[in-house]
Amino acid sequence: MFMCSRFTCAEKNKTKVLLDTNGETLKQVLTSNYRPFLIKPNIEELATLLSKQIADDNQIIDAMQGGIFKEIAWVVVTLGSKGAIVKK
Repeated sequence: MFMCSRFTCAEKNKTKVLLDTNGETLKQVLTSNYRPFLIKPNIEELATLLSKQIADDNQIIDAMQGGIFKEIAWVVVTLGSKGAIVKK
């Protein structure tokens, strides 16, 4: 996978990876052995990753704390005109 080769290169050079992608590419990275420093899914992408509807900010905050996001230093979930929620 192309993204994994980018992660291998980044690790060799001790470079942090900021990942802004979606769909299957994002899912593949999050389920691989690689951990980006930052990811930036929007609320719809987050719901797709979790296979559930997101009803409120508390669900976003809870989701960002564990599971596939646990080892990612920064998670920025964008909410369109409502701003963003950040885990750091």
